[in-house]
Amino acid sequence: MFRLSKSALAACMILAASLGLAACGGSGDDSSLPGESSPTAAAPSPGASPSPTTAAAFPVTIRHEGRSVTIAAEPRRIVALSNDVADIALRLAGPERVVAVPASNATPSLAASASLVGAVATKLPPGTNPEPEQIVALRPDLVLITTRHGGEQDAAKLLEQVGVPMLMFAHWGSPGEIAENVRVLGQALGVPEKAEQLVREMEEGMARVEKALAKASGRPRVLAMSDQAQRPFVIGKSGGGITAPLIEMAGGDVVADQEAPRRQNASWR
Repeated sequence: MFRLSKSALAACMILAASLGLAACGGSGDDSSLPGESSPTAAAPSPGASPSPTTAAAFPVTIRHEGRSVTIAAEPRRIVALSNDVADIALRLAGPERVVAVPASNATPSLAASASLVGAVATKLPPGTNPEPEQIVALRPDLVLITTRHGGEQDAAKLLEQVGVPMLMFAHWGSPGEIAENVRVLGQALGVPEKAEQLVREMEEGMARVEKALAKASGRPRVLAMSDQAQRPFVIGKSGGGITAPLIEMAGGDVVADQEAPRRQNASWR
């Protein structure tokens, strides 16, 4: 069994909480925030929208991930197709404005906002193949999706054809990328100040991690697993999510990449 030292475990939990993710089991789909001096800082993506500091006015045009989306009015029927973006949307907009999230968001080990999911009317089936027909039937005024898997990308293409306003997020692999995504969502949902507050909480959490790591000795070897798709699998660095970077930032080494390269992201049997 691979175990975290108490100091490293505390650091990992602080990091996870500050990033809006579940402790060390993270949802997905990311270094220090833009403007910080840490060498792991992620620069904002080219073309990303500026970070507003006052309440957003509508209509608003969001430029993100190489796309431009105009949102006519404050979204009141938000459908979040992916675990990570659903977690942030619930924290920013509240369950009263979110009409559908993945069923996995109700699991505390997978989502920091699990306590809010009970108030959301529709729980989408687990997996990475959302049904476009079901989504359209929900009459969304904004769809949020992480384009990490083929099924999600296929759904995005079909939804674009029927004119459903949609924001797509591809990068959740560092706190800098998460901070940028939070700010983009804050602008799209009309709550930029709330988004900035969430980013500040992330910064403060990472500062606490640095202090906790000063008391740690050595680097524990960590085996990370997830059951997000209701099928346990080992997590490696190649998945593109936050879990492996989170472990390393908390002072650990990901075992899967050291000793089981052929089983990265494979089912645990």
